[in-house]
Amino acid sequence: METSLFPSFSKQHALSILPSSKLRKIDRIGVHGWNKDYAAFSETFAIAALKPLCTSNSSLVLDPFLGSGTSLVAARRLGLPFVGIDLNPFSALLSRAKSAFTQNSRKVFEILDSSIDHKLNIDPSLRDWFSKSDILYATTISKIISDNLNRDDVLSHLLQDNNGKYDNLLIAFVALLISARHVARLSNVSNPVWSRIAQKGERFRRPSLRKLSRQKASAMLYDLRNLPSYTTTTFPKLYLADARNLPLPDGCVDIIITSPPYLNRLDYVINDLPQLLLLTLLRNIDIEYIRKSMIGTTKIVEKGSFDDRWGKTCTEILKKIIRHPSKASSTYYIWNY
Repeated sequence: METSLFPSFSKQHALSILPSSKLRKIDRIGVHGWNKDYAAFSETFAIAALKPLCTSNSSLVLDPFLGSGTSLVAARRLGLPFVGIDLNPFSALLSRAKSAFTQNSRKVFEILDSSIDHKLNIDPSLRDWFSKSDILYATTISKIISDNLNRDDVLSHLLQDNNGKYDNLLIAFVALLISARHVARLSNVSNPVWSRIAQKGERFRRPSLRKLSRQKASAMLYDLRNLPSYTTTTFPKLYLADARNLPLPDGCVDIIITSPPYLNRLDYVINDLPQLLLLTLLRNIDIEYIRKSMIGTTKIVEKGSFDDRWGKTCTEILKKIIRHPSKASSTYYIWNY
């Protein structure tokens, strides 16, 4: 790679004039349009931020709150090695699929067109969320993926595939997961990332999981084929982990670019609940643990007394929140301290 791509930071203009990180409609096309994310930054912003920070094409980039993988795509476009961390297994798989360049369309559709195995047991916990035929289809596809990998930890092998050997399985499974939200028996609610099961009498009409998975896979394959060729042959390394305990040796990372979750009452896990429910067909997932562990969680993790060491201003603000007449100030908001 030409070193001119990475000017010295001291000679580069201030980062304060970076383009806006806010997503525009043009930023939600191609691979970035696969799944709607409410806390992502634009690829244009990520590339503009990385360029002045990189000193060579071996600078290792880390995103400890990977989300939908915009930072991964930006780093790959610049030919930079990348490590991503996320607690949410759907986010990690979605991000890894954006580097699935050894895919074969015929093989992807062979997986998705597999005959449903009616002998498989149906997980009763899924019956409220999906139709019987969709559960059987998802269970069949999950079993095919598990059998092909023949590993104990299927998700880790999909995420840390260093040669694209499992790209076809990955694309097929991610297409299935993306489709899950659109076929689940969900009711519309005011908050865009809250989900609840449709109540008796509520009308909803959903396409079949098989049909929609094929459509999503077709779009994904098209987008991957039309991405510019990356200049690096190094595959990203993605981990399901807590950012407070990174599975990395000290001093190995050169640059961090990330958008941490924050307290905005957007429950990132509930937003992906249908996808996570289908993921349990491949691996045991403690969804409540993930919700409690996310930075910015809407869950009340603990209740305790305020510490005077926090300072007079801080404790006065907290006391004002307790006394505030708005709904839930003293029962909910205060415990997000």
